[in-house]
Amino acid sequence: MENTKREIRFRVWDSKAEHFWKDGSSGEDGYGWNEDWLCITMDGQVAIFDSASSVYVKSISAEQDRFVIQQFTGLKDKNGKEIYEGDILLGRFILDKVEDHIFLSLTEEEKKTQSKVFVVEDIFYPYTNQIPEDLEVIGNIYENPNLLSDTNAR
Repeated sequence: MENTKREIRFRVWDSKAEHFWKDGSSGEDGYGWNEDWLCITMDGQVAIFDSASSVYVKSISAEQDRFVIQQFTGLKDKNGKEIYEGDILLGRFILDKVEDHIFLSLTEEEKKTQSKVFVVEDIFYPYTNQIPEDLEVIGNIYENPNLLSDTNAR
């Protein structure tokens, strides 16, 4: 088996604060987490590193359902923007091999169109081959849900 390496990174959608936490991001003033860091534990729970007291993990297990963890695909769009699960993409989709590695909400008929909006739904293997050159991240399912209605319009 070929040894493929890619960075394993995540972002976390915080439905209460309505923003993403990404690698290296910290809490905002007024939110109660100023200079604290969001962490994902080995068992997939979201927790907080309290930098003031140097406590590694401050459990927030009572609020786990407010966080949605999304993995980086290892791919970038035509503008160099990283593609994560939950991103909404626009572009031609002619490479069937991509579907072997990333689940997409795209029908066989839609693959044949020149340009289509689709959503990265899940990742189960790293994908290292090229993707269509015109592929562009135009939003995500949390910050831009209005774009989801466009998936049937294009």
